[in-house]
Amino acid sequence: PDLRDKARKKIIGFIQPAHLPALIDLLKIPGPNVLAYEVLQEVTGQPIDPSVKAWQAWWAKGGSKFDIVGHLVSDTRSQLASHTVHPFDQERFWYLPEGISDAQTPYGERTAADQTKISDWSTWVNSDVKRYVQDWGVNKPILDRIIHQPDPRVNRLLESCASDPGIGDYASVVLAWRASGASLDKLQAAYMTSPTVGRALARGSLGDKTALVDLLRIMERHRTQPLTYKIMDDDARSMLSTLQTVGVISAEQAYELLCHTNFEFDAAITAKEKKKAFKKAKAWLQD
Repeated sequence: PDLRDKARKKIIGFIQPAHLPALIDLLKIPGPNVLAYEVLQEVTGQPIDPSVKAWQAWWAKGGSKFDIVGHLVSDTRSQLASHTVHPFDQERFWYLPEGISDAQTPYGERTAADQTKISDWSTWVNSDVKRYVQDWGVNKPILDRIIHQPDPRVNRLLESCASDPGIGDYASVVLAWRASGASLDKLQAAYMTSPTVGRALARGSLGDKTALVDLLRIMERHRTQPLTYKIMDDDARSMLSTLQTVGVISAEQAYELLCHTNFEFDAAITAKEKKKAFKKAKAWLQD
């Protein structure tokens, strides 16, 4: 049952009109018929009874020409409008709290002031960042139904989402993954509206070298602040995989991905080491 349910969800992302007759035929078979009916309803929006005869009649009367992608794009837009992804301060998440200069010192050996800063940061992560991750638990499956479809209407929908505060990073990196060079102007405009790392990464992936300069500017604001990996608790660490899969990564990681060079940002645990890594990254760009 679990495997069938995963298959039901996966087939939506790759569905083509030629699959519909096979799904209709599956309505004869107890077990798979339930999931096949769910797929047919989702990709067509047709309120037809779960009988082979009824669906075969629909297919014969014009169902073979039904615009599946058009329906899914429209339905995706409608669902996204009713499910908000609440954004959070990404730079606050990736960099040590102001005034803390090293990431390595154990929590119990820190001053009371530093412990308070780290505790406040962790509380914020488990509120705002956790809500963002939970929002994506609902929205990512909605978007992922269409991102594999080689249809320009999918690009247009993603372009319309690129400036959205909550889903814009993911929409941008998916456009880059789809190699939609024609979307670069829209991504540049989205970055001007909301200058996040995900949007810069998408631009850089499509060949916009100015994205490296923008990422360097973000890093310069935090050139003495190591990344927060060392102060994350288990709850915060559990959110990393979701964040990375929706285009939310640190400027340092995005910069290294685009440069194909490791400047040792992850290994920098003190302000001095972070400044050294930043200096190397800046020198690479200048040279």
